[in-house]
This record gives sequence, C-alpha cells and structure tokens, in this order.
Amino acid sequence: MNGRVLWILVGALMLAESPGYALPVFARRYGETCQKCHSIAPRLNAFGLAFQANHYNWPGGKPPAAKSRQKSGLAALPISGLATFSVEDSRTDHKTTANFRDLELFAANGFGLGQQRRGGYFVDVIGATTDEDERAGNLEKAFVTLPVLGRRGQGALTVGQFIPLSYQWDPNNQLTETLPFALADDVDGFSFTDPVPGLRAEYFDHAGQENADGNYVSVGVPFEGSLALNRHSRWGNARGVFAHGFRRWGYSSVGLFGFTHAGNHLEGIIGTHQLRKNLYLLGVGAIGHDDEGATRRLAVQGDYVISPRLAVTADLEALGGHQNDVGGIAAITYYPLKLPVLRLSAEMVQRKGDRTFALFVRGQF
Repeated sequence: MNGRVLWILVGALMLAESPGYALPVFARRYGETCQKCHSIAPRLNAFGLAFQANHYNWPGGKPPAAKSRQKSGLAALPISGLATFSVEDSRTDHKTTANFRDLELFAANGFGLGQQRRGGYFVDVIGATTDEDERAGNLEKAFVTLPVLGRRGQGALTVGQFIPLSYQWDPNNQLTETLPFALADDVDGFSFTDPVPGLRAEYFDHAGQENADGNYVSVGVPFEGSLALNRHSRWGNARGVFAHGFRRWGYSSVGLFGFTHAGNHLEGIIGTHQLRKNLYLLGVGAIGHDDEGATRRLAVQGDYVISPRLAVTADLEALGGHQNDVGGIAAITYYPLKLPVLRLSAEMVQRKGDRTFALFVRGQF
C-alpha cells in the first residue's frame, strides 16, 4: 500500500477522532437542550449556525437569563468535557484493542464590545491522552474574535488557532460525517481542515441577526508551528495567505477558497446542499500545485439521516495529477440518547486489501 493511500486511510480513521461535539455548557448557560443548536451532534441546525456566526452569542433578540449566574464555583465556569474510549478490530493484523483515548476540555463564550457588537472565544485543549502523537496541553482550537467594523460588528479579526474554512466547513457545521480529503490533503504544509495558528480578517454582512444566511468573506495569514499549553507551543513565521468567500442560504452554500505560498497553491470550489429533509450533500473540487507537481482533487459526500439518532455516510474521493488515487468510505453513526451525552460511531474502511473496523464511545459533560 503506497504512502498516499496510507494517508487516505489514516485521514478516514481520524474522522472518528476529530472534534465532533456539542458543548453542554451552552445548554446549561441558557437553560436549553443541546438540540437548540444541533440536529445530530455535531451538525449545527439553523439556530446553531447563527450562534456560531455571531461568535457564540445568542443571535437576534434578547437571550434567556444565563443559568450560570445562578451557580458558583466550577459549575459557573464556561467549561465542557469530552472523554473518548475505543474498541478497534484490525482484520489485517488480526488484533482487537480497547483503550481510553483522550479527554478534551472546552471553554467557550461570547462577550460584548458595545451595544450591538459581539465577540467571542473558543478553547479546545487535550487534558489527557494515550495517543503517541498527542500530548496533554495540546490545543486543537484556541482563538478569540473581536468585532472591529460595522454597527453590528460585521467586520472582525480572529487571532489564535482555528479552522481556515470556519462558517462553511469545520467539524461543527459539516453536513457529512467523513473528512473531505480533497480539502484535508495539505499543500506546502497547509491544510484547510486542520487548525492553524494565524490571523484572519473576516466579514459577515448579517452579523447580529437571527439566522446565518448571508455573505461571508475572510482573508488570513497562517503561521508555522502550533499553539499549546505545554513546552511544545511555537508560533513561527508567516506561511502564505489563504482566502475564502461563500454565500449561505439555510443548509445550502457555495463558495471559493484558495491558498498560496512560495509558488505552491491550491484553489477550488466547495458547496453544500440539503437535497431532502434528511439527505445532505457536500462537494469539493480543486486544482493546484505543490512540491510533487500538479494536483487535481474531487470529493463528493452524502449523508442520509435515517432517524434523529442514526446516520449513514458515503463518499467518493479522487486525487489526480501526481497522486492518482480513487476510493470511498462508508460510516454509520448512532446517537443512543436524546441528549448528546453518549455517542457511538462505527467506521469500516477498506483500501486495496487493508480493512479496519473501529467503534468509538464518547461521553460528555
């Protein structure tokens, strides 16, 4: 199995480890259920998309009384957690393993800067882990957004570690369960689906309103390194420029994205669509050039929600140019409880004779 296919397999398995979550802290703060923002966690519904687009502030009118004000001590802190355990059965190696994988802690909140301008912050830190490639104190996301322009804060600056395509694609608002490898495969060390340290200027013309429909534009500068709450934290030199613009209407969106650095580049189009009430589609097409030569990428994904607790995902990936790989992934995700306190996800991946089955169990607080 060549190296490119191996990384596709690894990327597919990492979808189960990506930060797919709802944050119960918001439900506790406003006295709502997690279904206020999520249809099937982590997928955001219309209200959840507006909540995210307004930097974790209640969109539109006056929010319910903050429940956290009635508490004291740790219960009043804006913190949630996610613990993950797994059982993996490798049909290739004939080995089954059961492990505690990690504990993630989240802190997030919005804040006001003036009567109508609203900013916010989000921190996702690894509290404990058994993964050899992770360390306690590593940060997945850690950013703060400050409104700087417009009466309602339509223009904002985000600094920290974030997903470059936030608002159209990130692990919270993706419509499908699988990772779109046409975006995830890096160019010159940069990936549109991985958190990067950087600075981003962004604009949303309907900021402060009750829904997330409207036009979004962002331009950012990624930096080398990775932010962490340990001795491995590093913020290096600027590494290129990325840009992203899209229009959203409901679950449907269409946008353009691009990245360039030192002669290497990637540019493409990404679209999402709710074909039916329970059928969601995502498509990505891109062309570019990296150190290995020209690249052409295509990803088409579909997610069918059988019930509010069960979803089935399938996708087709094609990488052209110097890569020439085609493959597919199928995933079944089951949410056994009404509230996203416990989630089960199962994935089967097969690439040129390699087969792996994984069951992941996650508990939240």
